[in-house]
Amino acid sequence: GSSTQGVCENCGGLVPDLVTANGQAVCPNCREV
Repeated sequence: GSSTQGVCENCGGLVPDLVTANGQAVCPNCREV
């Protein structure tokens, strides 16, 4: 699968695998909240 690199909108960290939660691009760690 393809991954989307970018800045997490929650923690502001640069991550190689952003996921979408509630319309925001967040890292998997922040998505668990």
